[in-house]
Amino acid sequence: MALIGKYYNICDILLKMEPNDAKLHELKLAFKHDINSQRCFERINSLSSLITTLEKRDVLGPTHMNNLMIIVDKYAATRDISIENILHSNNSFNRVNDTVLPNTSFASHKERIHEKIIDEIGYSWRQLAEALGLSESRIDMLEFQYRYRDPCRMIREILEWHSARHSTNFNRWRSQLQRALIKARRTDLSEEVDDILVNF
Repeated sequence: MALIGKYYNICDILLKMEPNDAKLHELKLAFKHDINSQRCFERINSLSSLITTLEKRDVLGPTHMNNLMIIVDKYAATRDISIENILHSNNSFNRVNDTVLPNTSFASHKERIHEKIIDEIGYSWRQLAEALGLSESRIDMLEFQYRYRDPCRMIREILEWHSARHSTNFNRWRSQLQRALIKARRTDLSEEVDDILVNF
């Protein structure tokens, strides 16, 4: 699983955990130097807002997994087995029908599909994210972080999250993406996926 997939999957697990004010305060203190604002420090009242703040300051993200592990170790009472499974997953292939192919086999097709969706999804982005299975808290975080500053990046992260979840199964990636587009009332984009992949 790619780092971006590992990162967002672990974040989703953390955000579903029972809130713990004492552990949240401990985490805030651990990252107080990175937060670098007393006003912002005092406004952080949930794990979601802490993660969003640290992402905005570029000290947390797929390329800063060490800081995510600090949050995991301090916030989770015990290391969740599902987190362990995510951390130790390392499969860089895609299964098309019964044949295992390298990621590069459909990278250009996937990029065309992503660009098409990014350009045309518009206000249906949230319904798409929900249909793909992103948690409500994760969607709220992405909206807060990117919607008014960089909506294209927000949608790309949603699509990359979905792609990382199904990095070992091409057919599942495709079918769930098309099903989500239909649920978001964008059957036209689902048909575009068929057009792009017609010869793949």
